[in-house]
Amino acid sequence: MAELLKASIKSTIDKADSYALAMLASSLAFTVLCFPEAQVQQTDQSVKWQLLGFPLNFQPALALIVLYCIFVVSSLLTDNMLIHIGDLARRIDDKPLVVDLLSHPSVLTVSPIGAVLTTLLPSLFLLLGFWRLFTKGQYDLPGFVWLLAAGFGTALGAIVYVRVLQNVRRFQNP
Repeated sequence: MAELLKASIKSTIDKADSYALAMLASSLAFTVLCFPEAQVQQTDQSVKWQLLGFPLNFQPALALIVLYCIFVVSSLLTDNMLIHIGDLARRIDDKPLVVDLLSHPSVLTVSPIGAVLTTLLPSLFLLLGFWRLFTKGQYDLPGFVWLLAAGFGTALGAIVYVRVLQNVRRFQNP
């Protein structure tokens, strides 16, 4: 039974790590895609998008929605995996074994800096992207929509970070 719990904790940590890295990647891509500028072509009045001088062959608005959804889903999955890690760790009575298992090499478990970089930094990227979209005025949406989306994304990152503190760091620091 203990071996099964050990293997389960290690695989759950790996899954949580993958989801947290998906949070980071999607928020970084979201922020980068908030900076293209629309250029209206004089000949046919079509809109061409460019990012750092390179033309984009897709609509950034759709890509932003998809990246935001990926961020939300990966945040929820990371949070779920961290809850599962805490539940599994509570089932093991041997405290040194739990500390050893939760020291499994992972971005979330090895270093406090890694946990911050993969949970809070994505939220800051989202805030930067939403700030850029709101100030640029490219999309005609009311301010409360920007505030709601940015607040929800920030709250998800903060919840995941608190869950890391609750379910991983608590067991590592007696």
